[in-house]
Amino acid sequence: LQQAKANKIAEIEQYDISSNVNNFTINNVLNGWLTPEERANYKNSIESDDLLYSKGIISNTTITFKISGYQVTLERTDAKIMLASYAGACLLVTDNHKDAVKAMTDKDAVNAFNVTKGYPPMLNLTLNL
Repeated sequence: LQQAKANKIAEIEQYDISSNVNNFTINNVLNGWLTPEERANYKNSIESDDLLYSKGIISNTTITFKISGYQVTLERTDAKIMLASYAGACLLVTDNHKDAVKAMTDKDAVNAFNVTKGYPPMLNLTLNL
């Protein structure tokens, strides 16, 4: 049972980092994703811009990202939503899956657990590139 749980948790972790989860579409064509490091860097940039904007040092309300080789300019609020909503929802599903497997007491149930269930639909962003 313990080995089955370890194997299933490894399967959950592999699915979590796969393109099935870590991907979004821009304008129904361009596929991309931001790594956790890129998301953290952009989050810091947004927070810095927010501070500068609140102090009147800058007047722009947009931020530019580079995604899959394209420059994408978004309102900072939209960028925050893009960075937080999907990635956070996916992380919650992954963590819940791991907890569910850890709580199981039947090896067959562990082996039958569907690691793909419950993830939100892939984001499709419509942007002017």
